[in-house]
This record gives sequence, C-alpha cells and structure tokens, in this order.
Amino acid sequence: MEIEKPENQQGSVKAPSKSQDIVQIIEPTEEVFKTVDFYIELVKSILPESKITLIGSLAIPICTKNEMDLMVEIEPDKDIGKILERITNDNSERFYPGTVVNNEGFVRSKKKYGIRCELHILHKNDEKVGKYIEQVKRFKSDTGLTKRYETLKRSMDGKTEAEYKEAKNIFFKENNF
Repeated sequence: MEIEKPENQQGSVKAPSKSQDIVQIIEPTEEVFKTVDFYIELVKSILPESKITLIGSLAIPICTKNEMDLMVEIEPDKDIGKILERITNDNSERFYPGTVVNNEGFVRSKKKYGIRCELHILHKNDEKVGKYIEQVKRFKSDTGLTKRYETLKRSMDGKTEAEYKEAKNIFFKENNF
C-alpha cells in the first residue's frame, strides 16, 4: 500500500482539543478497514520492531466514533517519549505531537477520510496490554453487552466528545471494566 501525503495543512502543530469535537458514529465498513490497514502499515514503517494491534470498537467490530485505536507494543527498554518523538517528528504531516500519561504514550493522527487514528504506545510487559486485549475478548464473547454498548455509541452521534467520554466511562464502570 502506498503511503500518500496529505495536502498541506495550515495552523498549529498542536492537536486540537477533543472535548468540543462533535462525535460522528461510523460503521465498520471495508473502507474503514482499509484506513486501519493504512495506519498499521504506516506505524510499522516507523517502528518495524513493534507489535501493532487493533483495539477498541473496530476490533469487536461494531460501530464507532470516527476514530480507531491501535495499541503499539514496544520493548521494555525503549523510552516512550522518544518513540513519540520518532513518530511525530518524521510524520508531522500525519500525526500531532503526543503525550505520555501513566507510562502510556498517546498520539493522535490528523483525519484521513474523516477518521482519526489514536495510537496507544505501551511497553510489551505493561499490564494495560492485557487489559485492552481482555476488553475486546469480553465484548466478543458477550453479545448482550456488545449490543448495549453499540446502542450507547449510536446514541452519541452528534454529541460532543466530552459527552461521549462521560457516557462511555459510566458504561464501563457499570459493567466492571
């Protein structure tokens, strides 16, 4: 797959605030998965030694907001901050600068075909790796839970990112995630 360069974009290098973004719910279509493949290939070209796993709603797969999540596992001896710099410095036309919170690196892409990619960068031995995998497994094994979650997600179409995040956090807490 050829990695295309986006048109020149004006404005700040800093990622826009997500809290007021309007959530757009999308279906897990073939086109969406082509975008997933694009980002997996892009990240693999930057970090060939990493393991990349689709997590979140598209991994189940169910409808999702216009964002995909990829977990990027790196060796325990690698500095997450330096990895973030490597991703964003070499690909500033694709990714905004990232941040590290509780030993997890987060990098958001600029939108491609209306979809954003969020990278979750973790050391291979981090307990959050298993947590993300277990969440997907739990949804895949419990159709009732999955249907309730998808209903919640559909109800968030047109809401703000802050409203979406609050509703999702409540759902996860009520369902012991």
